[in-house]
Amino acid sequence: MGNMQTVYNRLFYCIRELNKTRSLFSVYPDKDFSRNRSLDFIKTIKTILGFQGKTLDKELIDIGKPATASAFVQ
Repeated sequence: MGNMQTVYNRLFYCIRELNKTRSLFSVYPDKDFSRNRSLDFIKTIKTILGFQGKTLDKELIDIGKPATASAFVQ
């Protein structure tokens, strides 16, 4: 396994671990990320890490996420 793959695996392991305590990162822990949505906690973190400095609308279009910028922010 290459070094890049090791870093990738470790990063996504950490994201999965964060998902277990996602209530610590939420304003409304009982409501935030409580429903099954196209952008759950893990997908949201991965999306943010992949941003390239464009507008939010363009970022979401580029990565093919079925969400509006407004829905993403909320």
